[in-house]
Amino acid sequence: MNYILATSRGRELQASLANDRTWMCIRPGAKLAHLRQCANQVLLTAGKQGKAPGHVYYLAGIPDLTTKIRDGDYQEVVFMGTPTETVPILENELLKTASMTKKLGWVPVFCTVTPMSLKDWNSPERTPYLVHHNQYADMQVLLENTICSANHIIRAINKSNNVYTPNLHNQIVRINHSKVKHMYNRLTDGCHPSEKVAREWVKILQRAMSENDQRKALHHDVIAHVPLSDCCPGLPIDDSESDSDCETPHRRRW
Repeated sequence: MNYILATSRGRELQASLANDRTWMCIRPGAKLAHLRQCANQVLLTAGKQGKAPGHVYYLAGIPDLTTKIRDGDYQEVVFMGTPTETVPILENELLKTASMTKKLGWVPVFCTVTPMSLKDWNSPERTPYLVHHNQYADMQVLLENTICSANHIIRAINKSNNVYTPNLHNQIVRINHSKVKHMYNRLTDGCHPSEKVAREWVKILQRAMSENDQRKALHHDVIAHVPLSDCCPGLPIDDSESDSDCETPHRRRW
């Protein structure tokens, strides 16, 4: 059994992923702390029902990194921090979530955070006026750098739990000749996936679930203390499954 807890970005995936083997919970605007509380309740119930522990996938991040300002009809999403300030806070939330999940006997899997476009999200159709629009360019660079660092941490946490990382951000972030390109036109509103991207996210998550289920099954079959790579050399242990995940001296890994 697999559980997926997601912000509103997971809404377009639900019809394709939710079934008798995969349960999804969508919480628009939820921070990791809220998704963690939801997971705790769901996993405790699953334990009482005698369900065999599997994996818990978390599709989150943007609500933890950005700030939504509201005042009557006015609303605006901004990034007010720096990577140095923000990344440790998110890392702490990721570790808390991983710890809680493992204590209940399940294995946490974190999807990489897909960047969003502040300019595209904060459109005139959404709010009567904008306060911080002159700062969007600087905020955007800081947000993208923060997400890049956060995704490094996510991959490290997943690797420590021997799970395959669903690299959802690869549908928006591409590296070409050592240059990073953000294709925000692939998001419907600067944040949520288009139909095409949603279909690709479904494939990525299905691949991750299949891979992680195989790894979990192998762990039950191999002799204790024998590295998984020795038992199944063909199974990728690191997360270098695509060119955009390759890190070279001249290419910063996203």
